[in-house]
Amino acid sequence: MPGRLQTVLLLVLSLALLPGASPEPSASRRDVIRMVDRAVEYYQANGLEALVTALEDPENTAFHDRGLYGFIVSDEGQFVAHGANPRLTGKNLIKLKDQNGVYLFREFVETGQTKGRGWVSYLWLNPATRKLQPKVTLVQKLDPGNFVAVGVYQKAR
Repeated sequence: MPGRLQTVLLLVLSLALLPGASPEPSASRRDVIRMVDRAVEYYQANGLEALVTALEDPENTAFHDRGLYGFIVSDEGQFVAHGANPRLTGKNLIKLKDQNGVYLFREFVETGQTKGRGWVSYLWLNPATRKLQPKVTLVQKLDPGNFVAVGVYQKAR
């Protein structure tokens, strides 16, 4: 019996370790802070062009982790880089409102300009659930014209 029990336990443990066998832990605000800090450090060491390239590279795990990704927006509300959808680069969303009437890109810009760093809350469509969900984004000023940001969906209450 001990041999059979060990075999069953080994099988259960093996299945638990297979990719997709258990849900990946969700990202937190602390993970967002770490990613923003990495982006700022990368920018300081390598410059804006290199950070744009790094953010838009889906294989770069420093800037793509558990649904988190970074993006850069100019002070005019135009995407300079987008980690999840590089086709947004060059698009200006300053007039975009969420379902609650929050001009989120205006808030991103205002937060970056007035505080240098801060959180912005809004509703956004979660591609995983296809539902509007509260999201919070940390905005960090990079230079006089741009800021980097990373957001995370909030758990349903």
